[in-house]
Order: sequence, then C-alpha cells, then structure tokens
Amino acid sequence: MNSENEQAQAPEPSAGFRSSPGPYLGSAPHTAQPPYGDLPRRPRKRDVVREIWPRILVGVVALLILAVGGAVSAWQKADKASHAIGPQREITPPPSLDTYTGEYERATDKAADKLMTSMRTSAEGESTTQKSIAQKAIIAVYEKNHDFDQRFAFFGVTGRSDLGVAEEFRSRSPLARADRVLHAEGGLTGTSDFAAGPLGGVLRCATSKSKSNPSSTCVWADGSTLGLLVAPKIDAPHLASLALTFRNACEH
Repeated sequence: MNSENEQAQAPEPSAGFRSSPGPYLGSAPHTAQPPYGDLPRRPRKRDVVREIWPRILVGVVALLILAVGGAVSAWQKADKASHAIGPQREITPPPSLDTYTGEYERATDKAADKLMTSMRTSAEGESTTQKSIAQKAIIAVYEKNHDFDQRFAFFGVTGRSDLGVAEEFRSRSPLARADRVLHAEGGLTGTSDFAAGPLGGVLRCATSKSKSNPSSTCVWADGSTLGLLVAPKIDAPHLASLALTFRNACEH
C-alpha cells in the first residue's frame, strides 16, 4: 500500500503563497525596535513657552520704549500743546497679588532675572532718552502656583522718574499714549477698552495674531504713569481684570 508514502510526502504550496520566516507561518519578518532613548523626543509645550515668550515680551517692551521715548523730539518740534497731567503718582510693585483666580507672587528665580535684564537692555543702540527710560523703568515678573506658564510681566514708567517721560505725558493724552504703544506692536489685533477703575485714565488691551504662541497685552495710561502687562495663554478680558487689580495695588 502507498499510505505510508502518501503521509510522508509534504503538500506542495499553492501558487501565490510563500511562507516567510518568523514564529508564525506567513508573518512578516520581525524588526527589532530601537531602545526608547534613541527615539526622537517631541519637545514639551512648556519648553516652547519658556523659549518663545521672553522673545515676544522683549520685543513688545522695545517698541514701548520707542513709542514713548521717540515722541519727545516730535513734541519739542510741535506746537507744544500741553495736556493736563494731574497728580503725580508712583508705581511700587507688590510682593504678591491676590486675584479672583488665585495668588500671584513676584518671581525671583534666574529665569525672571534674565527676562528683566533683557527688558532693560532692549533699548541698546537707541537714543539716550530711550536708554534712560529703559534703565529707570519699573519691571517685575509674577507667577501663580510657581508655574512658569502662568506668568505675567510688567513694565512701567512714571513722569517723576524721567524728564523725557514727563514731556511725553504732557504732549499726548492717555488714550493717545496707550494707542501709540499698542499700535507700535504690529503683531497685535482686537484692541478693546476696559474700565480703568478709580485711578482714572484709560485701560486698553489687545491679543497677539499668532495662533501658535497666543498672548495678550494690556496698557494703562493716566497723567503720571504708563503700565504694560504681557502674559501668555491669557485672553484680553482676563488680562484686563488682572491689570486693573495690579494697578490698584501698585499705583499710589
């Protein structure tokens, strides 16, 4: 009988079917995965904020210095129409700030120091007046819950601190000064007015046009002070509320 020969003979594979090496018939060859350490790591969003936001802020402050300091010579050549500036007040940033969303504390770490130094040196190469404004400006950085992503930076000037600033305050109304600062920064859009509170003057805010790096900017201006707040990830209405609380706490 041929039964033993029939059992010993392996069946021929059908046309179009070929076996592949591997633990299972027909499986693709196994490819070893590289170790985790060799895989490219996607940068965290927080790192992007750390890298980009200071650049945006320094650019805004540089434009503010140009907008304020650059107006002095123009005022001297103009008809010198004087605006009433009212009582002269000072700005003293508090060590902490209580808001309805939580407490902000003044940041004193290396990142904050580096940011403030960059803000002061942003007028390098400009006029003597603009350099003076940068050096005498009141600068502070605040954060909530020790979180870098929940920071805002403040840059302020007063008429008492610099003669050029005092002349600028006499040459333009608070509204004109606030607009001059916001319009100097071409990356902003959606300028809106908000309540300036008991200290008077104006409070105007705008948001950045960048969708990848959102931020908001608020400016207050009155007869003796001008303050600028910049913050990432905060929309204009919320930053306006924060700016009003901050102003009421620091202007006196």
